Amino acid sequence: MEHIATAPDEVLASLWKGILEEEGIRSLIKRSDLAAAMYVFPGNTECEIHVLASEAQRAREILDSLEEVDQHPEEE
Repeated sequence: MEHIATAPDEVLASLWKGILEEEGIRSLIKRSDLAAAMYVFPGNTECEIHVLASEAQRAREILDSLEEVDQHPEEE
């Protein structure tokens, strides 16, 4: 497994995981704090997204394209 991105919270990490899975890429969310080991929901806790090394490049491209859409929203 290869770390491809870090989300600022579990909600966004879950969203990214779902998008990757829609594209056929299996992923794993790893919370990066002690609260994860204690089964406590701490609020804004960074989460790492991991995928198979063979799918890492494609997964990064997918997540990068999300950032481009967010930075350039369509004007109505």
